[in-house]
Amino acid sequence: MFSMTGYGRGRVEGQWGRLSLEISSVNHRYQEISVRLPRDMSRWEPWFHLKLRPLFNRGKVTCRVEANWGPSSGAGHLNLELMSSIYGEVKRLSSQLGAPLGPVTDLLQVPGVMESPMGFMDEGEAEGILEGLLRMAVEDWNRMRQAEGEYLWGEILRRLGSFRSCVDRISRVWGDRMEMAFRQARERVEEMLAGLGASLDESRWAQELVIMADRWDVSEELSRLGSHVEQFLAVRDLKGPVGKRLDFIVQEMNREVNTLGSKVNDPEIRSLVVDAKSALEAVREQIQNLE
Repeated sequence: MFSMTGYGRGRVEGQWGRLSLEISSVNHRYQEISVRLPRDMSRWEPWFHLKLRPLFNRGKVTCRVEANWGPSSGAGHLNLELMSSIYGEVKRLSSQLGAPLGPVTDLLQVPGVMESPMGFMDEGEAEGILEGLLRMAVEDWNRMRQAEGEYLWGEILRRLGSFRSCVDRISRVWGDRMEMAFRQARERVEEMLAGLGASLDESRWAQELVIMADRWDVSEELSRLGSHVEQFLAVRDLKGPVGKRLDFIVQEMNREVNTLGSKVNDPEIRSLVVDAKSALEAVREQIQNLE
């Protein structure tokens, strides 16, 4: 069980300097990845997207990399060929326009002129460094997401317990109220017929009773709610993301509760329906944070 919210950090060091990577994530309906790299490492952005995408299903993940190159790494990593080419073009343009030629150090700000040490590493070596860096951050990130997910599941179960308690009380109260409603309906009909000098036709009353029972009966809704709760709890044993499945089950539970509330006019049951919907909404809010 993983939460969509988490944070992880990794760091690797070498003669070339130090790289730090942070991963942070928040809940989101879909999968979204944002990678922020130093300018001289921008070519690795697609690589990070490719590595991060299989690691989660829902959520907004931000990956940040900071580079602190060693003191001896900068001077030896000038792209002299590119710098000379640019300087030649600038010099030619300066001559054509009659404009003064600026200091050559200004060219150090041009992208690609000052390359990071990774730009001079063997491709496999550079990728190995980034693999290790990302693995450390992801392990840290997943530990936090799992801990948060377990906590959220505990909160969800607590709120689900409140919902089940409301449903159980509705079931107990409804049995008594059903018999009372039938008895009160019969008494009212008999009073009306007595005022008209007529008597109750038992066969006709039996037909009306069947219609009333079908209209008021909530046993099917209560049964389906019990089934939905069992399905909800069984999701805990499934592997992989469960957030969307739980959200669907809660929608079905909410639909049954609404149907139940529309069938029953008893004030106590109506109050219990409101409490059940409130507890179910609390469950739904917590589910939004699960992957």
